This record gives sequence, C-alpha cells and structure tokens, in this order.
Amino acid sequence: MAQRQQQVLDEADIRFLIGRERYFRDTRRWKELRAAYHPDASRTYVHISWYKGDIDGFVAGSEGLDTSSVSIIHKISPAMTEFNGKKALCESVGDITARFTASNGYEYDLISTARFISRLESKWYMLSLEVIYIRDMIYPVGVSPTPDYSSIRDWQRKSYQFVAWHLKDRGVEPATDLPGEDDPASEREVLDRNHEWLIR
Repeated sequence: MAQRQQQVLDEADIRFLIGRERYFRDTRRWKELRAAYHPDASRTYVHISWYKGDIDGFVAGSEGLDTSSVSIIHKISPAMTEFNGKKALCESVGDITARFTASNGYEYDLISTARFISRLESKWYMLSLEVIYIRDMIYPVGVSPTPDYSSIRDWQRKSYQFVAWHLKDRGVEPATDLPGEDDPASEREVLDRNHEWLIR
C-alpha cells in the first residue's frame, strides 16, 4: 500500500513537472526551463522539429528565436507514466500552436498534434523530450489568404507537412525523418528505445 501511495505521489509530481516545463518554454522563463532537466546536460536529450541535442543547446536556441513573428503555446496532457525504481517514462499527448507572420506578411495559426515522450529520474528531473508527430494544419488569421503550399507539394511526411512548410518559409530546411504516425517504424523505434531504457 505504501509503495502504491508513493507511486501516486510521484506520478502527480511528474505530471506537474511535464506541464510546467512546456509552460516555462512558452513564457520564455529560461532559468526555470533549464531547472526542469537534469543538472548534467550530457545526460539530457531533446529532439523536436528544429533541434536535436542537449538541454543547454535547446535553451540557447530557444532564446535566440525571433519572437516578434512567432508566438508558441503548448497544451500537453501527460497520459501514462511507467516506473522502474528511480526511473520513469512519461507519454503525453498535446497540441503545439504557433501564431506566426509568414514571409508574405500575413498571419497564420499552425496547430500540430503530437505525442511527447520523456525520460525522468528521481527526484524528479527530466532527461529527455522527444516528439512523435500525428497531424497538423495551418489556418489563416483574419483576412489572411490561403498560403502558397507549393514548397511542400512533393513532401511525403503527412504527419508534419505544415510544420515543414512553416520551417521552409522561415528559411530552415526541415528534417525528412522525424518520428511520426505516418511512418510506423519511426514511431516504434522511439517507443522501443525508451522502454528498453526504462527496464535496464
């Protein structure tokens, strides 16, 4: 009974940490964002659409983003946490919403739905953040016209096709091999690799 009670408390702490980490990213609270992860950056790993590396590089890269043309909000709901001693693996679902000014001068909302996979270590620090993309869409804001999607006409990755368009529009070449539900092997690789870490 005591072990189960402790697990419930730990799961609540992890849910709070996972949500708080994304809130700190969205509100540009860099010190608090960094503190959500393990103090040893060499033990951390972040892999998202525009970045792959440790937490220190992610914080530095996030600080350098142009916020005058992009505003990002994450809505994330931790769905399942598994434990093995002082290790935990949390799987979440959520939406990433970005309001941005495109190169044509008009505003758009980009909404990307994804799964978030995070390794954690007691008491409790995040070790990683990986994303499995599900689907996305761009909506014109106000009187903004439908954008020209010709740059992704031959883009094969439907799970993040509009994320790719947005990156291309900002002059960033998107990766073609991000994990996504449209590529079951890539999705399975992320899940299997993280579960193997958990049970080691």
